[in-house]
This record gives sequence, C-alpha cells and structure tokens, in this order.
Amino acid sequence: MSRRTNQAGSALPLVTILTLVITLLTAGYLTLSFSKHTDTFRQMAREQAFRMAEAGIAHAMCELNTTANSVGDTNLAVGAVGSAASPVSVGRQNRYYVEMGNSGLQPNQTRLVATGIFGDPDAVSERCIRRIEVIVVPPVPPVVMQAVPGMGAVMARDFVDINGNIDIDGRDWNDTGTALVGPGTMGVVSGGIIAVGGSAGVGGNAVAPPARGAAAGSTDANHDWTADGVDNNNDGITDEAGEGFPASPDEALGLPSGILKQAAMTTGTYFSTQADYTAYVSTHGGRFPSGKIVYCDFDPSPPFEFGTGYNADPSILVVHNDTGTAVMKNLHGDFKGLLFADKVEHVNAGTQILGMVVAWGQAGNVFGNGNATIRFSSAVLQNLPSPSLSTSAVYSVVFWRENLDAQP
Repeated sequence: MSRRTNQAGSALPLVTILTLVITLLTAGYLTLSFSKHTDTFRQMAREQAFRMAEAGIAHAMCELNTTANSVGDTNLAVGAVGSAASPVSVGRQNRYYVEMGNSGLQPNQTRLVATGIFGDPDAVSERCIRRIEVIVVPPVPPVVMQAVPGMGAVMARDFVDINGNIDIDGRDWNDTGTALVGPGTMGVVSGGIIAVGGSAGVGGNAVAPPARGAAAGSTDANHDWTADGVDNNNDGITDEAGEGFPASPDEALGLPSGILKQAAMTTGTYFSTQADYTAYVSTHGGRFPSGKIVYCDFDPSPPFEFGTGYNADPSILVVHNDTGTAVMKNLHGDFKGLLFADKVEHVNAGTQILGMVVAWGQAGNVFGNGNATIRFSSAVLQNLPSPSLSTSAVYSVVFWRENLDAQP
C-alpha cells in the first residue's frame, strides 16, 4: 500500500510539467496566430490605403482632363480633390484626398499628392495611410508648320557661286518634274553676291535658264531680309528691325527648336553617322526615303548620295549639326522635297533636285560641277510631311513616387 502511494506521488510532478509545457505551447501558438493575423491585417490595410491613393490620383487626373482644360492649358481648373478634413469616401473605411500645386516646378508642370486612408474614421490609432506623389504635364498641342519658304529654287544666307553645267530653274514644275505649271519664282535668292559662270544657267519667273548665265529677273543678290514683306524668322512680325535669314531649319518652317530632329527620331529617320544613313537608303531600295523627315546630324564625307530615282512622296532632308558646319559635298542622285543644308559644295552630274534648296553657307555655297538640275515645285512644297510627334489629349505623368514619410 505504501509503495503504490509513493508511485502516485512521484507521477504528480510529471503531470504538472506536461501540463505546463502544453500550456506554454498553446500560448505560443495563440500568440503566433494573433501576430500573423495582425501582420495580415496590417498588410491588407496598407494595400487598401495604397489603392485609395491610386484612386485619388486617377480622380485628380480625370478632373484635369475634363473639357474645361483645353489642350496646352497649364491653368488648373481644380485646386484639390477632397481635403484632410473632408476626404472623398469610398465606403466607411476607405478614403482619399489630393492636394495640387507647382511649387519648385516648371510652369507647365503640376504636382499631385494623393493621400489614401484605410481604417475606422473614429479610431485614429487604427488608421493606415499611404501617399503617392506624381508630376504631370498638360496635353501636347499638335505641331503645325507655320510657313514653307518659297522665294526661290535656291535660298541662301551667304553668297552663291554657280558653275559647271548646272541649271537652276525657278519656274514652277509639277510634282514629277515633267511639266511646267506656272511662272514660279526666283531661281536664286541670296543674302550675298550671286556669281554665275561656266555653262551654268539660272532661270525663273516664267523665263527658262539660258545656255549660260542668269536670265533677267531670275536672281536676287544681297537680299534685304528686313524689307521683303516676308516674316523670315516666323515670329509673327514682318520686316522687323534686325530680321535676317532663318537661324535654323526649324525656324525656317516656323517650328519650335528641335522639332524636326524629334520628328525624325520618331520615324526612325534620324542618323548620327553617314554609315547609318547610307545603310538605310540601301535597305529601302536604293532610293531616298519617301514622305519622311530625314535628319542627318553628322559631317558628311563626299559624295552625299540621295539614291536613284525620285522618292515617291516629297520629303524633308535636314543636313545640319549644332555648330552649323555640316557640309554637303558632291551631291549625287535624285531628291524630291525640301532640302536644308548648312552648306552645299558642288552638285554632281546627273543629280536632280525637285522642290527647293535652303542653305546657310559659312562663307558661301557652290552649286555646279556637272550636268545637274534644281527645279522649283510649289506642288512638292505643298505636300511636305508634317512633324508626326506623339501628341496627347490628356495630362501625362512624368514623375511618380510613393512618399515614404507618410507610411505607418
């Protein structure tokens, strides 16, 4: 009897220990479960608050893109969406508000700061807040060429030397160069002297190029850009004091600086090396790109090849660099459109240009060197490609970040 009592007494501590272990394990499990539940709830709350901030940005963008905000308008029709004191509610626990401003930004930029809130509005300690900041810009208006120069088959800032067997014809030709359609304009207009030698001929204003020399009324040397009745720099003022030859190809067309280059980049016809340009022409049938704005931002090595046969639709070719020293030397092939060049040195035999040439010069341009033709065509100039840029009818986001300071 005594032995059994002793055995029962010795089992009691073991039961106590097991009970304690089970209790501790259960408490640990409950604590872990509660912790996981809390973490899950917190994560869900953070996600909901973030979605509310995104909803706020979407709401503000919608307000900005209403018809009250015209294309290019940088004046905000809305100053805020909701407020901290009176947020926009999406159910009881989801709310947001958006603040707007442009402090420290460019004039056309607007900052939107959206605050998303999740949680019981009566329990401040249980709220979760996320904040998103974006910078937006207004819709981009379409780019329109204001003017196409048409004073002569060749327009040059500096003097022009014409020799060899070239014919420069200011009479108006059709868009295939096969028939005359009007009296046209000058053959050559220059801000400097115009020298015609060799067997070169210049015609214009209904008069054909003679076998040698310039026809009467076909050239305009030492042109006065300040008194020609033309807004040469496309600033909206005609014959203003100090007005001169357009400073760049963009200005000649009344476009903002850099638009022609940007347009060429958009269509894959911007070239920073001659090898890339030559490869493009070669892989497109050996003919100049049709209906394109082609921008050659390099110093060409002679000869400069257009390709064989006119491009089907008129194009704009810009051979220009930032220093204005891109020299087109020994032009060869066929081109239809408007050609801008920093300087032209020699047009090789067999070359045909239909449309117009605008050149700057760096102390002169030389046209000639072979049996070539440059013919004016108003039909070609009227069908030039317009800069095809990605425009937007809505505000666009240019910067996005989550404001970490507002996270719990």
